[in-house]
Amino acid sequence: MNEITDNILVNLKIISKIAPNNKLKLLNNTTTIEKEGIASWLLRWYNGDSREKTVNFIKTVIADSINMTNDIMNSTYINNKGRKTAYEETEFTKLLSTLSLIKVEMGNSKAGIVNLQKTYELDIQIISQLEVVMNKIDGHLGIIDRKLREIQTGEFSLPSSPIPIEPKDSKEKDTRDTRDNRDMRENKDTRDKDLRDSREDRSKRN
Repeated sequence: MNEITDNILVNLKIISKIAPNNKLKLLNNTTTIEKEGIASWLLRWYNGDSREKTVNFIKTVIADSINMTNDIMNSTYINNKGRKTAYEETEFTKLLSTLSLIKVEMGNSKAGIVNLQKTYELDIQIISQLEVVMNKIDGHLGIIDRKLREIQTGEFSLPSSPIPIEPKDSKEKDTRDTRDNRDMRENKDTRDKDLRDSREDRSKRN
């Protein structure tokens, strides 16, 4: 996994850990969870935090998750239906693992979003925006599930024996060996025919 994927997974985990009456604190590219209280409210006001920023942060994380998983599902390594080289097999396994991890964390993030709706239960605008986010998550999880089923049922190539990358000299040697074996068989057939003809001639003379 790369840094972008790591950030997506970390942010999804943070969202999943939001409890009722908790709020997100967004400061200097760092996201933390705070319990509701006078002190935290003053700090959030001082830092310019707001429920709108929180919702936009969640929207961004989910959008990044969807884009990342779409890229994985459209990858040539995932959609290669033929046999794979060792390198292609490694990439396939890594991408499939990343896809599964993001799927799990997207599903887990729904619990935190539901709790955030409870925190802002009097704000119909925020609740509605979070419902839209939840619908997007559910819809995309269904897409990922279908893709994983396609892979598991064999429509797309699953990890199997990777194709060895043979040196050119090795392939040329195999070609020479095959040609030599064919010549040996042809010579043997010729000798066997000559022997049969010779026996037939002797039999006729006798």
